[in-house]
Formats: sequence, structure tokens, C-alpha cells
Amino acid sequence: ENAAIKTLYESMLKQNVDVSAAIKEWDQDGDGTVSDWEVKEAFKLLDIPEYEYGLLFNLLGKEEGRTVSSLFDDIQELYFDVQEAQRGSVSLAATFKNQMSENDFETKLTFVEIFNRLDKDGNGFLSKDEFLAMSKEGYFKKPLSEEELNDLFDQADVLGIGRLNLFEFMSILRKNVKMAYKRLDTGIYHWLGVV
Repeated sequence: ENAAIKTLYESMLKQNVDVSAAIKEWDQDGDGTVSDWEVKEAFKLLDIPEYEYGLLFNLLGKEEGRTVSSLFDDIQELYFDVQEAQRGSVSLAATFKNQMSENDFETKLTFVEIFNRLDKDGNGFLSKDEFLAMSKEGYFKKPLSEEELNDLFDQADVLGIGRLNLFEFMSILRKNVKMAYKRLDTGIYHWLGVV
């Protein structure tokens, strides 16, 4: 299971496609949700081995009406759980308790929504200048310095092409900022990311 999640996420991360193309790969009928057949088709486009489909479906669960954004978040959360487990780290809850920081995210937007707002030229990628604007837009409780943002950008640019795709953007944020989301069914806040 861990290897399947790692393969899936790293395949998504290495794609050099804009955000709209990535979303179209997962929501092929354009209805705003991701069905099981769309997930299977996306697995094919990502060259995920067919024998891993069942494992991934079990890990991701079947959620009626799931949006692309929530699916991407679920995939990324599973990936970082795998990474934490491989490092032998303590649970995320314990990590946050021990690493409280002023680097809290101050928004109720998803990573995909933030990405789209930062993508001023609408090309589906973030240039370094668009990424650097993130701190000025008020997404952080304490604005990051230009040097800190430059370092984050350089870490995120795994393809080394001077721009970030959605998955690189989501990856660096989840690794470096603390962000909460509130589950609608329970009303409980859950923390994402590592500070």
C-alpha cells in the first residue's frame, strides 16, 4: 500500500501539466466530481500499474461527490503519512504539539483555490514572482521573508524549470506550513502539513 501511494503521488508530482489539465485528467466528464471510473482512467494516464488500482481504491475510499481538490488533498495526506511512517516519526498530532509555530496558514481556501488565485496570468503554473506574492496576499499569520519564500520555491521546483505545477505547490505547502481544515461531518479541525 505504501509503495502504491508513493508511486501515485510521485507520478502526479512529476507531471508537467497546468492545473486545468490536471483537473481534466481526474474529472473527465467535467461535472466537478471524481467518479471511480475517472480515477481509474487517471491511474492509466499516470502509468500506475493495474495491480495497484485495488490497493489505491481501498486507501482512498469511495466517497460519493468527491471533488478533485479533496481527492488531491487525500492523496497528498496519505503520501505524507507514508513519508512520516518511513522516517519512524511520531504521529502528526504529536509533531504539531511539539512544533507550534507562527507560520500558520490564515485562510479557509484549499491549496487548489490558493494556487488558482496566485496564478495571475492563468497559465496553470506559478512563476517565482507569483509564488513570492503569496506572503503579501495575507495567507500566513506571519509573513515570510523573500529569502524564506525563495528557499521554499527552490525546494518545490523539483522539475527545475523555474515554475511550479499544482502538485509541487501543494507538496511544499504541506511540508512547510501548518494548516487546519474543518470536517463538515464532525466539526473537528484537523491539522495538515509539517512546520
